[in-house]
Amino acid sequence: MSRNQLTPDKYMTPQEAGALDARLAALDTSDPLVARDHAYLSFLRLTGVRASEALNLERRDFLGVFDGAGGERFGRVHIRTLKQGLDRVVPVPGWLYDRCLSMAGAFPGSPIFASDTGEAIKLRRADQIWRTYRTCDKKLHSLRHTFGRELYRATRDILLVKYALGHASVSNTQIYTEMDMEDDLSRALGALRGAS
Repeated sequence: MSRNQLTPDKYMTPQEAGALDARLAALDTSDPLVARDHAYLSFLRLTGVRASEALNLERRDFLGVFDGAGGERFGRVHIRTLKQGLDRVVPVPGWLYDRCLSMAGAFPGSPIFASDTGEAIKLRRADQIWRTYRTCDKKLHSLRHTFGRELYRATRDILLVKYALGHASVSNTQIYTEMDMEDDLSRALGALRGAS
């Protein structure tokens, strides 16, 4: 099987994603480290950014808030890519934007997701955080694939998914379309047969 195929071990099912969402919602965030872990995992779950991109977020990357289409408040966050992708600005729910900013130090370069010593947490620690709270036996990167899969299924807009994930090429994003081709083809053939 190709490395570039989106196999079920690389993303969460809707049930697994729902279980994680419920687990995160139930966390007691009065402990600052639990609040940080909650914000970090929620950020990955709700934006699809790479784990390392989120770890590199600083106060200066939080660009302000706006009201979305339904009146819901969002924040704009600049994502600095670390791979051959593209820098981008992603919307983040207002509550998460506020939580992230409240955890950062006062200086523009202060890390958002910091250890108890004030340094940005490392990817190894992020993996430990994931293993502590995960509700299925999937890797941390499954949050990114789950987001991409959900966004594509909701919009069917491959260019939007490409932008959201920061892919340099749409060919990287096509893994999200291929998994639905059989279902799409069945629906299309059914519609064609019904039209004749």
